[in-house]
Amino acid sequence: MVSFKSLITTTVISAATLAYAQDSSSPVQGYSKKGFAANWNIPASGQDVYVQIQGPTSAGWAGTGIGSGMKGALIFIIYQDGNGNVTVSPRLGKGEFEPEYESTIQFELLGGSGIQNGLMTGNIKCSNCRSWDGGSLDVSSTSQNFIWALGNQKVTSTSPSQSLNQHVQNGFYGLDLTKATGGGSQNPFASLNSTSGTSGSGAAGSSSTGSPLTKADKVLIAHGVIMGVVFVLLFPFGAALIRLLNNRIPNAFALHRGVQILGFILAIVGFGMGIWRSELSDSHYQAPHQYCGTIVIALLILQASLGQIQHNLYLKTQKRTIWSYGHIWLGRFVIVAGIVNGGVGLSLPRADAPNGAIIGYSVVAGVVSVGYLAFYFWKERKREVGVSS
Repeated sequence: MVSFKSLITTTVISAATLAYAQDSSSPVQGYSKKGFAANWNIPASGQDVYVQIQGPTSAGWAGTGIGSGMKGALIFIIYQDGNGNVTVSPRLGKGEFEPEYESTIQFELLGGSGIQNGLMTGNIKCSNCRSWDGGSLDVSSTSQNFIWALGNQKVTSTSPSQSLNQHVQNGFYGLDLTKATGGGSQNPFASLNSTSGTSGSGAAGSSSTGSPLTKADKVLIAHGVIMGVVFVLLFPFGAALIRLLNNRIPNAFALHRGVQILGFILAIVGFGMGIWRSELSDSHYQAPHQYCGTIVIALLILQASLGQIQHNLYLKTQKRTIWSYGHIWLGRFVIVAGIVNGGVGLSLPRADAPNGAIIGYSVVAGVVSVGYLAFYFWKERKREVGVSS
């Protein structure tokens, strides 16, 4: 896992990047997160692309790729070579398995690369990275998609085809490459390296850790918001509504069913957004959250069917049946499972959820859960009192 020392080191380097990169002719656009950092420069002329990758030695390897997911991405990975420098491994992502080394990628490891203070740095110049088999880099894009990952294994090798374990941390970022275009430096990261004491000379230009949302980010946010609203707010409210208004107003059941149908539709939409996001990131069923979510949706469909069966029978008999109790208790289980699974999803590394979102979700979910339980026991107490009197 990423050490605290390495995280601090990367943060200091990223901050120094901002401070030192104002007076140079080669603009740099960068991103840093959770011990990983990447900087990019697109020269004003020619076909070269420059990328700097940084990651903690404790992770074993660090990599970044051009694209919105593994499939079709051009990926650069660095790891220690055993001689104080790093090995660069260009690879092509083909799907949900280890990307393969791509020998046709023409690159050069520039000065300033190496190992220092528990941090690996790879300054890379690539001569044919604007298009490749399966993808391309849009140098004029204001929101170019990238992926990043960190490993969790000891790697020391000079072979660019070294086998690597699956990442333990990964994510997405987007950059405005128009802000990284310009200059003609042979090493646009030299000034950035000098801030951490590594070798190199030259200058870097404007740098930024700001990152526009990628399509995968937007879909993930939509998925999380929809599912949170459905399971934390709509379903508990709809369940309480029938108990609160039953025998008080004539259309209590219609209101209950309307709210739950709305929640059901949104849940299916949210589930679809989750599948879409998995497609964008090539991450189908890699976490318990995804399996649990699929089971919850399947149970939700069953629970809705039980409710309709009970309603049809009630219209004939005016009595509760076993289908009614199955509908009620399965519904309660589905709500609880959905709320818990939402928290699990937020805690996933690939979700990259801010602490504020996790805390906010936990507080709202806790308040709603306690409130619903209090309401349930209050209604049961009133029913018992009514029966005994």
